[in-house]
Amino acid sequence: MRIKELPDEQWALIHKLNGQLIAILEDLLVREISWNPSEWILTVLVMQRTTEETEEAVLKTSATMLNGKIFDAKEKCDLEEGVGDLNRIVPLVKSFAGYCIRSGNILWVDDIENHPLHEDYRLYEYVNIRPGKTFVSEYVFPIAVKVGVNQTILGVLNAETTDEANTFKNNGRHKLSQIIVPILDSHAPFLLLSQMRMLNDRAAKSLLKAHSKVLESMDRQL
Repeated sequence: MRIKELPDEQWALIHKLNGQLIAILEDLLVREISWNPSEWILTVLVMQRTTEETEEAVLKTSATMLNGKIFDAKEKCDLEEGVGDLNRIVPLVKSFAGYCIRSGNILWVDDIENHPLHEDYRLYEYVNIRPGKTFVSEYVFPIAVKVGVNQTILGVLNAETTDEANTFKNNGRHKLSQIIVPILDSHAPFLLLSQMRMLNDRAAKSLLKAHSKVLESMDRQL
């Protein structure tokens, strides 16, 4: 059985939602911890599932911020600017993102080179991203829809930096979780809806507008 590919229009909506997520996180992190986007790459990776006789899943790249610019549509991608494409497959095995999804927990890696999972680190070049720099730290946050004690992982937010004395490391896991996780929790139901069904243009625009308002409200509360 092969994974049933989503229509291009559906992926376009998913990328736009994830682009809105990154934009809100940028504003929030700059304000709360004096975050410098030029030292980071942020990527949302999305789980695409097929459930028939058995369940199969792949993890794919979605909206990405590199050097402070958000790439949230395939037509915006330009390899000369570092991001050549979206919708590229990332393995669930032998990747930090895959480990985060399998465990369901935040993966906090201040020092990639000396971390026990170092052998699982995967370069961006495999997904047609050419950042032109070496990343030294990586932080992966699960994006999950939660119902009671149960949760469904929809993807991850992946953050990497070139700065050894970076603001995530200096502010600590607890503080960053308090900033980022509530935004991801608010984002998750919209991401789920965009994956469940194909929306017409009017409905897609309404979803993007509602999503933006919800994230902006969370931003103000935090």
